[in-house]
Amino acid sequence: MTVITIWKKAQLLEKEYYMKRKHKWESKKAYLSFLKNNFNISYSFFRGRSILEVGCGLSGLIFYIEEKSLYSIGIDPLIISYIQNNQLSKRTINSSALSLVNAVGEAIPFKDNLFDIVICGNVIDHSLNPNLLLGEISRVLKHKGFLILYLNIFRLPKFLRKGLFWIDQAHPHHFCEKEVIDLLKENNLKIIFFRRKRDVLASGLKKKLAPLIGVQVIYLIASKK
Repeated sequence: MTVITIWKKAQLLEKEYYMKRKHKWESKKAYLSFLKNNFNISYSFFRGRSILEVGCGLSGLIFYIEEKSLYSIGIDPLIISYIQNNQLSKRTINSSALSLVNAVGEAIPFKDNLFDIVICGNVIDHSLNPNLLLGEISRVLKHKGFLILYLNIFRLPKFLRKGLFWIDQAHPHHFCEKEVIDLLKENNLKIIFFRRKRDVLASGLKKKLAPLIGVQVIYLIASKK
């Protein structure tokens, strides 16, 4: 199966996830706890800054930042689908400064050195080309701007991780920690905060199998050099 075929399958599963989702959306309070517990920051970190979230979906952090940012933008390749299915109308958008754009992270439609902060949560393992995506994030970040990134990592040999697609088809990629760190370095992004937890950003079978497949979550803040 080709990478593009795997990616298209993952996008379809992502769309189906939001179509079927019945539980309540995350709350501002829950995201505040998430930021404090995993990154040691609060919403004030975003005040007065330009913010982009890559792969915002319908429940990204960008929906809950009410601080007075210069502007907040969320991009996702399924935004048009969410509009067509009347899903965005069900969302409470807290900030009048928030704009949503249909775009992929590998081709961010904004000029160089534009954003103070880019958020990328549980996304690079969904992407078609993770290296290109991080290169685009680095391009649109200002000098000394911040990337807030978190995702699942796996403590398995690469040949075993390649087989994980068959139990986790929403994610075309399954990284180990070193691969993520190397990708950041390659794209001029220096880690200034790092936390690893025995947790999993998933539900269902993947969550149940987490101890067997060596899943952990890394939370990091990187700065553009």
